[in-house]
Amino acid sequence: MNFLLRNIAFLLLALPPVAIAQTNSSINPNGYNVLYYPNGIVSSEGMYRNGRPDGFWRGYHETGVLKSEGNRLNFMLDSTWVFYTHTGDTSEIINYRLGVRSGFHYQFETIIERNNVSKHYLASKKLYLDDRLEGKAYYYYPNGQVRQIVNYRNGLRQDESIEFDENGTVITIFDFRNDYMISRQFVNRTNAQGQKHGTWKEFHPNGIVKIEEHYRNGVLEGTTRFRSESGMLINEIVYRNGEIIDQGIQLHPEITTITSFWEDGTTIRRRGVYRDSIPVGFHFFFNREGKPERSIRYSEFGTGIMIGEGPVDSDENRTGDWKLYFESGELRATGKYANERQHGEWTYYSKEGKKFQVGIINNGVPEGLWTWYFPSGEIFRQEQLERNRRHGLSIQYSDSATIVSKGEYIEGERNGFWIEHIGHIREEGEYVAGFKEGVWSSYHKDGQLYHTGRYVEGHPDGKHLIYFPDGTLKEEQHYVMGRRFRNWRLFNENGSLFLTITYIDDRETRINGIRIDR
Repeated sequence: MNFLLRNIAFLLLALPPVAIAQTNSSINPNGYNVLYYPNGIVSSEGMYRNGRPDGFWRGYHETGVLKSEGNRLNFMLDSTWVFYTHTGDTSEIINYRLGVRSGFHYQFETIIERNNVSKHYLASKKLYLDDRLEGKAYYYYPNGQVRQIVNYRNGLRQDESIEFDENGTVITIFDFRNDYMISRQFVNRTNAQGQKHGTWKEFHPNGIVKIEEHYRNGVLEGTTRFRSESGMLINEIVYRNGEIIDQGIQLHPEITTITSFWEDGTTIRRRGVYRDSIPVGFHFFFNREGKPERSIRYSEFGTGIMIGEGPVDSDENRTGDWKLYFESGELRATGKYANERQHGEWTYYSKEGKKFQVGIINNGVPEGLWTWYFPSGEIFRQEQLERNRRHGLSIQYSDSATIVSKGEYIEGERNGFWIEHIGHIREEGEYVAGFKEGVWSSYHKDGQLYHTGRYVEGHPDGKHLIYFPDGTLKEEQHYVMGRRFRNWRLFNENGSLFLTITYIDDRETRINGIRIDR
């Protein structure tokens, strides 16, 4: 179903509704066709096969500007498709394989700079595999610098994501699990006086932290750590009020595997790796028959902190009940392993010891019902997963147990009727293949209409109306596929018109009838 809906959505991008609505008698079912808008401008052109678009197609805006171009293979979007704005700038480049996104997806945006000159730039670069986001996604500033790097796996945000400032300095580090942010750390920040304050980090080219230091109002305080490109700790310096009070250099750490034996001197009792006498990685413990029974996993950063413990099978694979710990030592998760993969119910905890996530993992892949919790223990969100993708009913609650959002996902994307609460406003409407579609309406807390308007492929389209709490019209807006057009009218609470803004192709051209010079 999701596959069909997405094909329909992008077919509409290339073939305007008026063209699709033409009668079959005006279309050559097996040959080249040119379709037109009512004003005589070409709307699209390309080949038909068996009465359906196939092969290379071009679509045009009503002004005649190229809107889209790309190929269909067996009637499905295939290879590279390019989409253009009303002004002819590239808006998206999407790679398809047999109707689904497979390959890089580029999105472009245009901004008006201070000198009133427009600048068109690459805004994001994302990789899709079988219509799911995978690997690193890059988001950019208008100056070309990377704004954020987000890691995706099976369409969901996972693991570490990094935000940069416009000069390329890391300023925020996020940690995601199954598309939800579980931690956020601000780094490389200054105080109001422009002095370094808080944690500062410098990174190796491979993303591993190179130097981590801590400042208080521009002065070094606490432990500064230096790490190799593999993450190994190689030096530490301790500061107090900017002065060095201790340091220990470990430029050539000694790495050894140590094995201990039972009293007979031949039967293994324990085996593990040490770095400068500090345990790292998996350490295995054996019974008197020499069979492995349990394991402790230590931090790879050479801190000696235990980050996991539990039983193992005869092949030293994790099995049975395990506990996982944060690098700082607090309990992070409990659950079962089978043949080295998480399997069964798992519970995750915050560093404060509060349960915040519970769900089923099937052979290493999250499945079934997953539940998130507030620190109070009340349910925050419940979702159904299928092969680590949201599929089925999703409900999110406030800390007072009232529903904040409710609706269904199909293969990781919202579909069908949804209700969402944003502050004191409740909005409701339909999603199709992850995009808002059709009429959406929003209501005040007392049920009074706040906003109503139509969406096409997630873009506001046509007339949108906003109301005061007493039902009086507050604002009348007009869109064409997300771009502002025509006269926008703003009203006082007594119903009198006080401002009219005229838009052409998303740009203000007049205010109360007076032309704006740009």
